[in-house]
Amino acid sequence: MRRLTGLLWSALALTVPAGASAQTTERQYLSGTDKDHTVPWDFMVTGGRRNGTWSTIPVPSNWELQGFGSYKYGGPPPRPSEEGRYLCRFDVPRAWRGKRVFLVFEASMTDTEA
Repeated sequence: MRRLTGLLWSALALTVPAGASAQTTERQYLSGTDKDHTVPWDFMVTGGRRNGTWSTIPVPSNWELQGFGSYKYGGPPPRPSEEGRYLCRFDVPRAWRGKRVFLVFEASMTDTEA
């Protein structure tokens, strides 16, 4: 189980190189692929609205628009202590056993830790 800190703007995927001679990559998307195709993840924000309580939000999305945290658009930067914490449980396909697997963050708004 991993905790992801940061706002995910785009798809998060596990990728596996298919082999030394082949140039194909297998993907398993852990998040949705866009605003119309989201996936529910567990989420908590450490400051602002609804802070300190685990809930579920669609990913990708903007947590402020989901009713969490503080709006800071056009004003001073957000407080450094306000963090979004995501929790996503997933299974790696059996076919990937023994292969090198990468966790790929295609984009995030701020610092991201896995």
